[in-house]
Amino acid sequence: MKKLCLLMCLWVTSAADRTFWLVESGQHSNNKESQITPTLIGGFPADPHEFPFHISLQTYKNGQWSHRCGGSIISVDKVLTAAHCVHASKANDFLVIAGDHNLQKEDKTEQVVTVKSITIHPQFSLQKSMDFDYAILHLLSPLSLNENVTAVSLPSSEFEPIGDCVTMGWGMISNDATAPLPDALYKVILPIVPRPICKIMFQDYIVQITDQMVCAGDDGRGSCLGDSGGALVCNEVIAGIVSWSTDPCAQAEYPSVYANVAAVRSWIDEQ
Repeated sequence: MKKLCLLMCLWVTSAADRTFWLVESGQHSNNKESQITPTLIGGFPADPHEFPFHISLQTYKNGQWSHRCGGSIISVDKVLTAAHCVHASKANDFLVIAGDHNLQKEDKTEQVVTVKSITIHPQFSLQKSMDFDYAILHLLSPLSLNENVTAVSLPSSEFEPIGDCVTMGWGMISNDATAPLPDALYKVILPIVPRPICKIMFQDYIVQITDQMVCAGDDGRGSCLGDSGGALVCNEVIAGIVSWSTDPCAQAEYPSVYANVAAVRSWIDEQ
């Protein structure tokens, strides 16, 4: 049976014994001495603070705060992420780390803020369709915007991405769990797969492509476990939110799938 893979996972343990549980949280320790989750399939290192809107959403586990998902700053007190990253959780379960690049080092540019409340799109469906995979984190205190911490530009409601886009994250580097683990944020350039074509590609899959989804990637390039909630940026606006993929990731016949930000622009503005 084909497997649906939410793009976050539970990272366990030593370098010699790595295990992933699907549909769980990506755990990337805030302890700078510990191992980290791998990153994007087919990617390469981002420049420090190349994506100053990108944040690490962290949860407290095993006595320390650990990376769970990515997210994007959309204003001084709001972060856009994937609903599946925060569903069935409370606001005080999370910390937002802005201005970070290397999760193994103190960059001295980080801002740490708590989450006051979470708004999940009312039509989000985790069990049935993964549709409307959007959530907004309302921060308890505002971020201080600077060259290392900025808001991403939102698309118009009519925006439809084409061509090449970029996504970033601290997720898997390959489908091989023994692959070397980078310390810093990675990025990967992905071609957009037009929605009509993507719908055909997934027509026999367990989840169907909707108008609230954007497809991007090709053989050996795509988002993977640990990248959930991060941005797909096209023409300098956030076109998508890392949502789900196949297992294994980055297959030629199954591109990565992102929540379509333009489809809910009015909902975002209302929050």
